[in-house]
Amino acid sequence: MFSLVSRIFFCSTVLLQLFLFAPYRSNAQYNANQNMVWVFGDSLKLDFNSGAPVLSSTPIYSFEGSGAVCDPSGDLWFYTNGRIVYNRLGDTMPSGRAVVPYYTYSGSQCAAIVPLLDNPEMFYLFSLEHYMGIGRLYYSVIDMSLDGGYGDVVTSRMGIPIDSGFTEQMAVVPGNRCNMWLLVHDRTDARFFAYEITAAGVNTTPVISTVGVYTDCYAAGVLKVSHDRKRLACMNFSHSSTAPSRAELYDFDINTGMVSNCRILNEYGGIYGAAFSPDDTKLYVSSTHGGLYQYDISLPDLLTIIGSEYLVTTYPMGVGGGISGGDMRLAPDDKIYFNGNFSHLDCIKHPNLPGVSCDYVHDYIDFSPARGYLGLPNVVWNTMPPEITGLSDVCVGSKVGLSSGESGGLWSSSNTSVADVISPDTGVVRGIAVGTAIITHISSCGDSYLTITVNPQPAVFNIDTTVCAGNSISLSNATSGGVWSSSDTTIAAVESATGLVSAIAPGTSVITYSLSTGCYRSDTIEVVSCTEVRTVSVDNRRRIQVYPNPASGKFVISISGPQVNAHIRIIDVLGREVLSKEINTSGQPIEQSIDGINAGNYIVRIDLPGLTYRTSLVVANRVE
Repeated sequence: MFSLVSRIFFCSTVLLQLFLFAPYRSNAQYNANQNMVWVFGDSLKLDFNSGAPVLSSTPIYSFEGSGAVCDPSGDLWFYTNGRIVYNRLGDTMPSGRAVVPYYTYSGSQCAAIVPLLDNPEMFYLFSLEHYMGIGRLYYSVIDMSLDGGYGDVVTSRMGIPIDSGFTEQMAVVPGNRCNMWLLVHDRTDARFFAYEITAAGVNTTPVISTVGVYTDCYAAGVLKVSHDRKRLACMNFSHSSTAPSRAELYDFDINTGMVSNCRILNEYGGIYGAAFSPDDTKLYVSSTHGGLYQYDISLPDLLTIIGSEYLVTTYPMGVGGGISGGDMRLAPDDKIYFNGNFSHLDCIKHPNLPGVSCDYVHDYIDFSPARGYLGLPNVVWNTMPPEITGLSDVCVGSKVGLSSGESGGLWSSSNTSVADVISPDTGVVRGIAVGTAIITHISSCGDSYLTITVNPQPAVFNIDTTVCAGNSISLSNATSGGVWSSSDTTIAAVESATGLVSAIAPGTSVITYSLSTGCYRSDTIEVVSCTEVRTVSVDNRRRIQVYPNPASGKFVISISGPQVNAHIRIIDVLGREVLSKEINTSGQPIEQSIDGINAGNYIVRIDLPGLTYRTSLVVANRVE
């Protein structure tokens, strides 16, 4: 990568699945037991088990990245430089002296260790050739039960080729279905390759994402993953005299392995290291030309993110005027340590805070005369239980469907009096009463959780009425704060705030009253013409007539055909029922008194078995 010394560097991204069935927080991987010891640089070792880093030595030598993993108790288990693998005693594993036929010393992230997902004591070691070679990617298998429990490389599964032509960037991201994604980048195009790792093995057919802008700058630098696994920071150290180095921010889909939405934060010289803050709101970026920058990536758009840039510190160039300002990493003590100038680690004590409040300290750990050079070990990830997806709000009496990336499993509710699960093998949740409940999905990948909020429904309202076109009615609801709407405003329009409904044209429309929580009530209104007098024929056996029209004092209802019971209603233009009566049809006209009904326009509604008939009726003043 760099041309200042005979670059003997190596790197390693380490990933271990230790506690498959324990509840987890996705941003709590950096401080889990498997991350308690770091091994890097020229024989350096940092142990965080006591709460503060304790410095000691190991046999390792690396100019850039490195990797170490601890057992479930936090004790160092093994470490590697991608080509050489050391056991916890510091001895090279019997078959671990050269697991690949090429050098990995001078790559930013040239190794990744991933557990065999059905055996947490066996590991894939992915080894990536440095930029001076052809970018080959091989993998080997390490079995920790070999060599008396100190571990060894399985000779029959050592140095298996996958592909070539990659940059020095490599990272691992836990997927959403008990799987892992191994990410690398094409060195001749703007393409990410995501190789899926499952219990069945390594799928050597990658998911390819063509995203970003290629200008011969994809060479070295690091690829970092946010703690929520939704974003990638890709630092592109350019070897070209015509192409800039770049700090890029991407989105990542843990379900598909796709990378998208490239955002270029800067094009400063020598961009190399990066780290996300514990809460994923800040991204720190380093340059080998002497600057460390903070970006607030919680802001809504690229321009404001770029505008939030804060120069945390500057630092002198390296020995003999060479490079300095390497990688950085979030530690188990919630601080970010920065390999700034070979002989010490600097520290960002409060990385969640903006600007000067992040509290940058130079020379926080001094390990001279030893050298840390440019690299630090990558975080060791656990596999993740699948995320629960779906709406986290439901209305009383309504249902919501939840899903998980892992098929099968069992669903349950922490409070079935608030929200219950219809069936333990489905994710359908029903709102019972106002409140909150935690929905749990238990699968072979672990337990996933989602808090469901059950919101109240608006009060019941009933229209169930007929309105003459050109008239209006006023609706109200006992639950305040809602909004009225109509499914068809060409038939009936409603004022959203007041509930005043204007009948426009004949037809039906659904009137809805909705709360901000999404809960709602609906009812149907029918608009009819009140100037039209109709005689309706129902098949060949029945004819219905209402006459005279206008009527004064009484009107006649004639229903031909077989004798049936009928219900007669007269409704005014405001939807109020002014007359209701049961009658029995016998084929003879029936006189109906309308004494006491004021003059005006009305709707006559006749309900027969399987049929509702409506027509308008004008009631005139009675002439004595």
